[in-house]
Amino acid sequence: MVRTIRKAGVMEVPFSDYRLENDPRFLKRIERARNSLPAGRGVRLEDVESE
Repeated sequence: MVRTIRKAGVMEVPFSDYRLENDPRFLKRIERARNSLPAGRGVRLEDVESE
């Protein structure tokens, strides 16, 4: 007996570094983060609580 195979409801899309690196929203966020570090608004990894 043959039955239809259903595809998963969520497609897995390969992550593209190229698209991320050229996304203007991502680039603005990185720029803000880089500017905040010298201004003293950064958080050290040692100060971040782990779950």
